[in-house]
Amino acid sequence: MSGVSRGSVALVALLLVGCAAGVPATSPSDGTATAQASAVESPAPLYEEVEFSAEGGPTLRGRVWSEGSIGVVLAHGFSQETGQDDWNAFAEYLADLGYGVLTFDFRGFCDRDGCSEHPMQLWENWRDAAAAVEYLRSRGSERIFIVAASMGGLAAFRAADEADLDLAGIVSLATPQFPSTYYFGESAGNDVTPERLQRIAAPKLFIAGADDVQLPGQAPLKSGVESVRFADDARAMFEASPKPRQLEIVDSGLHSSGLVINPADPDVIEHTRQLIVAFIEEHA
Repeated sequence: MSGVSRGSVALVALLLVGCAAGVPATSPSDGTATAQASAVESPAPLYEEVEFSAEGGPTLRGRVWSEGSIGVVLAHGFSQETGQDDWNAFAEYLADLGYGVLTFDFRGFCDRDGCSEHPMQLWENWRDAAAAVEYLRSRGSERIFIVAASMGGLAAFRAADEADLDLAGIVSLATPQFPSTYYFGESAGNDVTPERLQRIAAPKLFIAGADDVQLPGQAPLKSGVESVRFADDARAMFEASPKPRQLEIVDSGLHSSGLVINPADPDVIEHTRQLIVAFIEEHA
């Protein structure tokens, strides 16, 4: 892993134990103990903060959680204020398994520490996803997968279609198939049409919650759209895709990256994570 090692995190844990055992937090003679206490209060991150640029566009915020020959880019859903934070627990999980892992904020989206440059441009998100893949490749990953949630899935499929990414596979978590039909402000260029799916040779895994349904009032649905049923869209995209392909409808009403992190049921989290890892291992 680049940046701060997991050994450093273990050292921080030992320091925490020392403080609990009664190590003084301050010293009247010098500032050494105070500096140690400050280090304990601000644990080292498990990732390296990075920046990279999309083609002809903005500088994007990212985090490299680990490096490895098999890489995983995590593309977040429409969470404007939390962005890549949505993936933290899952990114750490994948990093612990030895994969190279990159999270990032799409243009105009923010995490707890800041925002990627540029106004939000949903029709250009695919360029950000492509840039993320190339950046992780520059860090040494040779076989790269995209795990993409909802809006991130739109970017991933379009990037796989329009950019020469040579992906090892795509995992879709609750991607809406025809956003331009469902939502105001969406471009038809982001629709995951059967023709687009046929052009993408990379293996695909479609995952959605059986009870994941979006209703008017929960999103800017167009007039006449009564609901978006993500399990139905996952089935339709699976049927339209060339082999190799895989479909899993899980027993959950949660959406997007919520299927692999809290507050999903622990059994759902474990099942979905294992599905994704098995898919990566099969196609790496």
